Amino acid sequence: MTPPADLVLVGRIATLAGTDGPGWAEAIAVSGGRVVAAGTAVDVGGLAGPGTRRLTLARDEVAVPGLTDAHLHLVDTALAGSRVALEGCGSIDELVDRVRAAAGPDLERWIEGGGWDPDALGR
Repeated sequence: MTPPADLVLVGRIATLAGTDGPGWAEAIAVSGGRVVAAGTAVDVGGLAGPGTRRLTLARDEVAVPGLTDAHLHLVDTALAGSRVALEGCGSIDELVDRVRAAAGPDLERWIEGGGWDPDALGR
């Protein structure tokens, strides 16, 4: 037997599973932080148990999936190799040493870098 859902949400719920748009469900069941069912309130309601939290959206509310956007900006990624990585600097002296090392003998060129943490630098 499947354990009861942690949460049953009823209302207007976007699923992003539609063929011509977002797709919609009347209810979803969530267990362990994941949507385990979507459908009608009757179908999904069967997954609720005595400890299941139940939420009903107001008529003017819509639930949308949380999206995690994992992407990169190609230009920034390409340029990162030519910039001074200042992440993890624990002091101003360490930061300056990294910039000096990146500059080398050419004192006329721009040095670009980033990623320092002002809190770690005591500022």
